[in-house]
Amino acid sequence: MKALKIRVRAYCFVHLFIFFFSANAQMLVTDIEIDNQKNKHEYLYALGEATKLFLLGSYPQAVNLYKECLKINPSSSASHFQLAKILLQAGEVISATEHAKKACTISPENNWYLQELAQIYQIRQELDSAIIVYEDIIRQDPENASIAFIMASLFERLGKYNNALSYLDRIEKSRGLSKETAIARSRILEDMGLYSAALSQLQIALKLSENEYSIIGMIAEFYRNNGSTDSARYYYAKIYPAFRNDPVVVFSYSEFLLEQKQIDSAIEVMITAIRNDTLDQMAKTGYLYKVIQEEKLFRLNKQILDTVVSCYYRKYSNDGRATAIFADIELRLGNYRKSSEALKRIIFYDKRNYPAYEQLLFCENSLGNHDSVAVYSREAILNFPNMPVPYLFSGSAGYQRKEFNEAISDLEKGLILSKNEKLTLEFYSLLAECYARIEAFERSDDFFKKALSIDQKNSGVANNFAYYLALRKKDLEYARKLSRETLEKEPMNSTYLDTYGWILYNMNKIKRAKKYIQMAVQSGGEKNSEILLHYGEILIRLERYKESQIFLRKALIFAESEEEGKINELLKQAEVGRKP
Repeated sequence: MKALKIRVRAYCFVHLFIFFFSANAQMLVTDIEIDNQKNKHEYLYALGEATKLFLLGSYPQAVNLYKECLKINPSSSASHFQLAKILLQAGEVISATEHAKKACTISPENNWYLQELAQIYQIRQELDSAIIVYEDIIRQDPENASIAFIMASLFERLGKYNNALSYLDRIEKSRGLSKETAIARSRILEDMGLYSAALSQLQIALKLSENEYSIIGMIAEFYRNNGSTDSARYYYAKIYPAFRNDPVVVFSYSEFLLEQKQIDSAIEVMITAIRNDTLDQMAKTGYLYKVIQEEKLFRLNKQILDTVVSCYYRKYSNDGRATAIFADIELRLGNYRKSSEALKRIIFYDKRNYPAYEQLLFCENSLGNHDSVAVYSREAILNFPNMPVPYLFSGSAGYQRKEFNEAISDLEKGLILSKNEKLTLEFYSLLAECYARIEAFERSDDFFKKALSIDQKNSGVANNFAYYLALRKKDLEYARKLSRETLEKEPMNSTYLDTYGWILYNMNKIKRAKKYIQMAVQSGGEKNSEILLHYGEILIRLERYKESQIFLRKALIFAESEEEGKINELLKQAEVGRKP
């Protein structure tokens, strides 16, 4: 059996090789003649060897030989063409374009070369350029229906609908009516707002296909997209549940039910599909991945996604892709605990999966699990020492745990690795906070200023810088300016109101300070120990001692241990009627 397999592969290779040379014979013929017989022999030998290497997948060696061909014969359109193909596969699109252009310039009548150049232009999204090349092909081969169909598609994508329709007319004139041209024409007419004509074309396609169920589905979607709910329901009934093994039918029908707010029915359809072993797993995975990628589709499915993806995960729990999809969707839904558990499983089996580490750190940080962030960020740093994000999360965990020197060490290392301006801003901001906490104020101020130099409108950074300046009673006018700008953007933000009020307090503008701190309390700060403490202190300054005691006692309820001493001291002052 093994020997037979080898013979079959060899047989296929021989035929592939023959096909390649027969298909590309025109390339060799159209190359400019080489006068020197020795050079000609060397060129043809190198070209043949390069082509063998190309067919065997030895692309770097093939590239080198094709380049040798060009040294012998710079006008070798065949070598330029083959280099374009290989470079395109390697993702070097610009270089591929240059070689494809040269091949077409040397041999402008060669349709193989022209098609390669046109395809490269499509990859580059240079559709107008692709059309110009395809027009050259059409001029040489007017009966080429496949190229005419491509032209219709390109003009459709550019919104040049009349041009697209003219190419479909051309195809039908030479080949007659077909369901493919009718479907394409329907799509274009619908985009033009000619709904009756578009529907007529779908009905033609349906007749030509002898009531093919996929076209019935297109008609259902046409009615769905154009608000004809009853007609859509009528046509969906023709294909579901009859064709429930077709993923396109299932997912389209589910989306229709969601649009009609039939949530339970949509869940039933999707759960049935997930459990259906006849329905290909890759189709289910592909649809869920599409839901993650497309915002509109995500919003439509959002209310059933947790149920659906949980069922999917249970069914395919041993599949790494299913685990990754589950983690991604639960992360998007904000179900960080579920996502975290799946991500931990991914990492357990694959320590080299960096994106999973990054997502896990985000989840654990969002859950406030600072010890977990510390553990997994350290593991990520060990496995990926040149990636900056784990250092940022490690620094954040250190900050939360009040291990400021350790946090600074990690943040400084990560900052060196950061090449992204937004990420660098995060490092600057957190370093500023850490240095402020160890009273290295010059370093702190320097990092705050660096952060604002990247984003001078960043309200969070501006507020924190202003607040730390207020605590030190330093540059209060500058602090007031920064704080005022944050309030202009978010006038009811309790944190920003508190900062502005505290700056005014330290400027000895007590009554105005009271106004803003009171607004901070009323705007969500009624459970914030720091805001309540500030308000209590201001009330003592205004000799409103009994009222201050109320807010200071509230502050004690929500205070952290290091705040309790300050609050109790102010309470004693309020009880004896003494200003701070």
